[in-house]
Amino acid sequence: MGGGALSSDVVSAAERAGLTAVTGTAGSVGMVGLTLGGGYGPLLGQFGLAADNLLGAEVVLADG
Repeated sequence: MGGGALSSDVVSAAERAGLTAVTGTAGSVGMVGLTLGGGYGPLLGQFGLAADNLLGAEVVLADG
C-alpha cells in the first residue's frame, strides 16, 4: 500500500459525512500534489482552489 490519499478517497469520505470536498477533476490524483499544485477543480468558482482550503499539514519523514 502506498502513502497518501487520492482525491477520490477524500471525496468518498466527505460524502459519507455529508460534506463536499474541494478537489480536482481526476480522482486518481494524490491530494498532496493536487493541493500543493493549486487544486483547480469544478468547485473553483464557489470555494476557490484546493490550496485555499488547506487548514494545516503534518510532514512525516521516511524514517517516521
